Amino acid sequence: MAVASNKDDKAPGRGSSVLAQLKCPLVFFGLSLTIIESTFGTVVIRSPYSERTTIIVACLMAGLFVVSMLTVAFLVYRVPMHLMLLADQYAEHITQRTQQLNALKEKMLTVARGLETLAQNLPSGAGALRTALRELSRKIEVDLGTFS
Repeated sequence: MAVASNKDDKAPGRGSSVLAQLKCPLVFFGLSLTIIESTFGTVVIRSPYSERTTIIVACLMAGLFVVSMLTVAFLVYRVPMHLMLLADQYAEHITQRTQQLNALKEKMLTVARGLETLAQNLPSGAGALRTALRELSRKIEVDLGTFS
């Protein structure tokens, strides 16, 4: 399990230090599911309820477990980065992606400027091509301007 240890997060009391070390959503989910299931288990074992009530609580435990696992499976499939990475790793990943997108944006602007230059240098007989290149150049610049 990905429990990050940090000596600064240690607080007096054993339970608070465990909660302070939970930095990954999957670890938090696992701990909360364990607590809920153990509470249900304790109720089933220690309760003086009828056999029918015990079976109903056991079925609720199983249902909660299945729903929780399906939810986690769905989240892992749809947004695995948010569940697996720690906060600092995620911030670093977002910074890298932002830098990559900015570099791509600069390259696209260079292409748009190149198209404009190409359109200006075409012979006078290529009016339709010149117009198409200028429109494409302007469209790229407008699209990248809305991207910012």
